[in-house]
Amino acid sequence: MLRLVTFDLDGTLYANSTYVPGLIWRWFTASFASAPWTTLKRVRAARLYQRAREGLRARGQVTDLKAEAFAEAARSSGYPEAFVRETIDTLIYANSFEGSAAHVFPGTHETLVVLKSRGLKLAVLSDYPVDAKLQALGLADVGWDLLMSAEDVNALKPHPALFAEACARLAVDPADALHVGDRPDCDTAGARAAGMKTLLFRGEGRPPRPGPRADYEAASYAALRTIVETLAGVGG
Repeated sequence: MLRLVTFDLDGTLYANSTYVPGLIWRWFTASFASAPWTTLKRVRAARLYQRAREGLRARGQVTDLKAEAFAEAARSSGYPEAFVRETIDTLIYANSFEGSAAHVFPGTHETLVVLKSRGLKLAVLSDYPVDAKLQALGLADVGWDLLMSAEDVNALKPHPALFAEACARLAVDPADALHVGDRPDCDTAGARAAGMKTLLFRGEGRPPRPGPRADYEAASYAALRTIVETLAGVGG
């Protein structure tokens, strides 16, 4: 019987493909107007930081995910590590994500509240810390049982550590848990490796990335709710 539903964040709880480009553009235009050369350096630092994270994704579990990504980006860019950290803090870790609530998928909040009322445990599992973003999205008040990021286990998806640790912390057998995510290569693969059921969410309507086929698929939160309630034996 289903007892736990875990959710990816970006692309699953909100449409990051419509929000993030605008966020980056607003930052770029404001920053470039006052410090064009520094802004271009920050863009390069951010790209190399993302590349470093992808390299660490391929390596699996590491000693200190965040620190190693900063160090690698500094090495590859030739910039001081403090400059890289300041750049990423501005864009990600200290970002208020203003305006992101407008990009939450229809029915998300209502569905989460209903699933919680059915007695299901709910968690968010993301590559990046989630607290500030959930506040900005207006989804922090649904009664989450656990919020975790890959940095808590020093392993990016699809390594199973994040999924396994979430189940362990909530005392739920992975066989009684379902993970919802938009990336087959990261969400489906990682959750399945941990022994969880999987649901591919396709709310943005884009073709999914290559990867294993999920146990279930949904293109809306109404459809997702029906699947989850059926698996949990609740509803009506």
